[in-house]
Amino acid sequence: MRNKYNIRAIRKELDDYARNNAWTRFRSKLDTLQSNPELLQAIILAKSKLTSGSLLHAIVKLRSTVDSIAAIIMDLAISMATSVPMALHVQDSQLQTPLHIAVHRQQHPKMIQAFLELIVATDHQNRQTTNTNILTMMDK
Repeated sequence: MRNKYNIRAIRKELDDYARNNAWTRFRSKLDTLQSNPELLQAIILAKSKLTSGSLLHAIVKLRSTVDSIAAIIMDLAISMATSVPMALHVQDSQLQTPLHIAVHRQQHPKMIQAFLELIVATDHQNRQTTNTNILTMMDK
């Protein structure tokens, strides 16, 4: 079921898991959502008044001095960005993308590198699609 109330409820559930450091539950819920890419995308892109941005914004804003928690945050952020690359282009209420926040919060260089690689790959893919569409239109 994909409606705005279901999306909000799942987003709130994930926000609560993050706030309470329930990372196993967060990962489990995210893994379950992988079977429904449309719903996963809607949840990751859904903006929250609490975090003023997408779920990816919320995760990237988290910073931990505990290495194991920092690694979990990095893994979750990269996983979400890989599943929904367009989330890297979404701006929060302060017009910042998750990449801006990752750099500002001095997140792990692997996270920043993964974000950059995904942005380049999706931009390249979008250009190829645009070029193909233009060539198709010219053939008509």
